[in-house]
Amino acid sequence: MINFNVPPFTGKEMEYMKECVENQKICGDGGYTRKCNQWFEERTKSPKCLLTTSCTHALEMAALLADIKPGDEVILPSFTFVSTADAFVLRGAVPVFVDIRPDTMNIDENLIEAAITDKTKAIAPVHYAGVSCEMDKIMEIAEKYHLAVIEDAAQGIMSSYKGRALGTIGDFGAFSFHETKNFSMGEGGALLIRDEKNIEQAEIIREKLLWCLDREVPHGTAVEITKFSERDNGIIDIDATIYCEKASHKGIIIGKGGEMLKKISSMARADCEKFMGTRVYLTTWV
Repeated sequence: MINFNVPPFTGKEMEYMKECVENQKICGDGGYTRKCNQWFEERTKSPKCLLTTSCTHALEMAALLADIKPGDEVILPSFTFVSTADAFVLRGAVPVFVDIRPDTMNIDENLIEAAITDKTKAIAPVHYAGVSCEMDKIMEIAEKYHLAVIEDAAQGIMSSYKGRALGTIGDFGAFSFHETKNFSMGEGGALLIRDEKNIEQAEIIREKLLWCLDREVPHGTAVEITKFSERDNGIIDIDATIYCEKASHKGIIIGKGGEMLKKISSMARADCEKFMGTRVYLTTWV
């Protein structure tokens, strides 16, 4: 039997894992995470690389950072893995599939412009098998129509286009470290960020952020606001869920840019009302 793939190993994996266990640091953002981020930043010339749990995770983050909203359209190739489309469908967007070139299996750059409508928000080229899409043409179109470009470079680690690393040409790039990819760690991925203004927001989102209308809340510790409306008499209705491990635990409401606006008790509506400055109805408590 011929294996579909053989995951690469250097021989030092057990040594590194043992070191992490002994240092009591086995979660993300430890020493090896920082080394990996730095390694990719140096070699791709990307302003920022953030390791993620998968390429899917990186694409979903990119969709949030690109402010993809319900009703938006995102152009992508008709031949790709489902995650490319799922990242945008999760945000309520509509995937618009464009046919591929038979020579590269990549999106046909000459068909993209005809697929653009007034609802188009982004283009998501996929560098199939590490072969680059025609990024000059794609970026030209994106600039003309003011569209974001999110590169799915899952298979394109260390590949380049005219001297530029794949994943660094568009606004965002996504890598995969799945068992079947060039660089493998079983599962995992990375998000490359071209514009430094998006770095802080990306770090906030990666820290298990939930995106709830125009309010941002860290997962597991605060209020998830799913509906926010104000009545004529000034009373504010909020459909929300308070997530706490115990009733005595404190949560926080986070505002734009990651600023902590208000600490709240998991059972104290009064604290929320003080924060909002008016009467508040919280409909769901967990």
